[in-house]
Amino acid sequence: MPEIKKELEEQLDPQTGRDALAKVMPRLSSIPRERLLAPHVEVARAAAAAVTVARRASRSPMRERFALLPKELFDVACVDDLEVIAQAAWYARTEATDERAAAVAVRISPAIMEEATDVKARVMALCDYHLADDPAVAVLLDDIRPGTGYADLANDLVRLARISRRHDEALRLDTKNYRETDAKRADELAAAIMGALAETERERARWEMAARAWTLLVETYAEVAAAGRWIFRDQPELSIFGSIISAARRPRRARAQPAS
Repeated sequence: MPEIKKELEEQLDPQTGRDALAKVMPRLSSIPRERLLAPHVEVARAAAAAVTVARRASRSPMRERFALLPKELFDVACVDDLEVIAQAAWYARTEATDERAAAVAVRISPAIMEEATDVKARVMALCDYHLADDPAVAVLLDDIRPGTGYADLANDLVRLARISRRHDEALRLDTKNYRETDAKRADELAAAIMGALAETERERARWEMAARAWTLLVETYAEVAAAGRWIFRDQPELSIFGSIISAARRPRRARAQPAS
């Protein structure tokens, strides 16, 4: 069952999300593929922001104000359905993410991951020691260093193999970390990892459903927000109809103030 970050617990609930997804499934299936949107933000935060707006907008007297709009211009069902759609979008995304992670973990053996991690660490140490004074290489190493996850590890191995081949003459003098077979093995391990990352039909279906739910959320929220901004244009309630895309971005940490 999906876990929820503490600050989102009041807005999102797994059982509610599961029920919501089942409820909106017929609507999701009817969305044309060419209209689908891929989320490039944290869906949980966007969904939580939409739930907050939905709970405010669906209560009296705000809902009555929405209902005053002509039906030809605005469907008040958007207000009524917004929370359900937000819960469904969060749950669909979380299910797709969890299933993907579990499937990949099964397809990549612990032995492959252990060897890949060891090869990356060894080649990184080798390149750091001998090539860190080369600005062009240093930039690449700094970019490779923080990589996390399966795809990052595979890409890092390929890049390190390329660097080590290019500078083999300087690196092979190292008697501690140089292994003649490491560049070739790094490519082999990267290929094994990337092969395991290939999606199955079931995983593709999960991700498409998550994209459908996200599309429905974005479109429904846009309708509610546009109407709300007009109805409450000169009232304090205007402030709640912000962008859920902006709300989905992680807040930046405040920079430490220099000591005076």
